Amino acid sequence: LQRGDFDPRRVAFIEHPLPEEIQSPGDGASVQVLVHKNEYIKLQATTAGPSFLVLSEVIYPPAWEAAVDGKSVPIIKTNYALRGVVVPPGTHTVEFHYRSRALEHGRWVSMGLNGVVLLLLVVGVWLERRGRGSAR
Repeated sequence: LQRGDFDPRRVAFIEHPLPEEIQSPGDGASVQVLVHKNEYIKLQATTAGPSFLVLSEVIYPPAWEAAVDGKSVPIIKTNYALRGVVVPPGTHTVEFHYRSRALEHGRWVSMGLNGVVLLLLVVGVWLERRGRGSAR
């Protein structure tokens, strides 16, 4: 990095050895973004040999999961802060899902409390109307 010749398109720094040997992706290699949402990313990757795909997305291991063609694969910490996965040769669908227990729990608590507030609002309106009707 200090020499100034680091090319992140060609070199990736990882903390641990990869689970398998990779090759240069070759001239025909490509990656197409099919879906990019906050909690879901879907890519189509084509490569001639086993390759390493780096996303310029911050790694967050407790919640992000990766899959190649629906099969779970490990996310590898790359260049200190990014995500990388090994992609086998051929054309494959690579997906990243954000699944957080805390987020899901919070979502259900929020929906439940919204339901309670709506129920209390309906009961309050009903009691108000009932009180007006008996005051006549």
